[in-house]
Amino acid sequence: MRFRLTFQKTQAMRFTGHLDLQHTWMRALRRAGIALEHSQGFHPLPKVQLASALPLGCTGAAEIMDIWTEKDWIPAEMDLCLQPVLPPGIRLVNTEVVDLTAPKVQVALRSQEYRVELHQNTLTSDLQQRIDTLMATTESIAERRGKSINIRPLIHEIQLQRSESGMVLMMHLSAQESATGRPDEVLSALGVNPAECLVERTRLIF
Repeated sequence: MRFRLTFQKTQAMRFTGHLDLQHTWMRALRRAGIALEHSQGFHPLPKVQLASALPLGCTGAAEIMDIWTEKDWIPAEMDLCLQPVLPPGIRLVNTEVVDLTAPKVQVALRSQEYRVELHQNTLTSDLQQRIDTLMATTESIAERRGKSINIRPLIHEIQLQRSESGMVLMMHLSAQESATGRPDEVLSALGVNPAECLVERTRLIF
């Protein structure tokens, strides 16, 4: 069977990387007694697919992972087995059965939404103007893995809002396999230091 797990990655695992997060889930599934199907070939691997790597330092309110199990499970029973063995920093939100013929989550993913809480010392007096300028242009260059890329087509929308804690940015970015927007690059393009922000991915859109 194929299941889709929705979970939160909270502050306790904020600096846990993508591969370590996957290994953490593998350990939790083993402890819960949930046997996974394996891929074919010379080096069979457990069939687990995370929808999208979360940038290091970010939290996630609705992360998605698909798993394939050797036996049939009732989602509620799987939840009961998983909840006690999950480490601090991971909260299971929902488990549902997915059709075996459904597209891979990485292929079906289209975009993502982020909430960025700005540091109280961040200069915001002209931030809306900087947002308008960025959105009005067709090119904004960032360095990624030693290459220069135009990140502007990856930015769908940016909104500056006021919250109880201060000012926040709401970002809607592309999340396709070959065209994924990064919140840290957008912040840098706006003249905001990403290290001074609390960034949470709030939604994955398929």
